Amino acid sequence: MDYVRYSAVLEPDEEEPHRYNAQVPALPGGLSNGESIENAWANALGARWRFPEHRTRSGGKR
Repeated sequence: MDYVRYSAVLEPDEEEPHRYNAQVPALPGGLSNGESIENAWANALGARWRFPEHRTRSGGKR
C-alpha cells in the first residue's frame, strides 16, 4: 500500500475557543474544523478525498 504524507496546521478558533481549525496547505481549499483537535484533524484528512488528483496519487483507496 502506498502512503501520502500531508502536513496540517491546527489552531484554536478565535471566535469559538472550544473549536479548532485545521488547514492542509497541500490541498487547495483544504480547510476544516472540529470540536476537538482530534476531530479537526480527522476532518482535514477526510478533505483530501474531495480532490481527484490526490486520490489518484494515493491509489484511490481510503
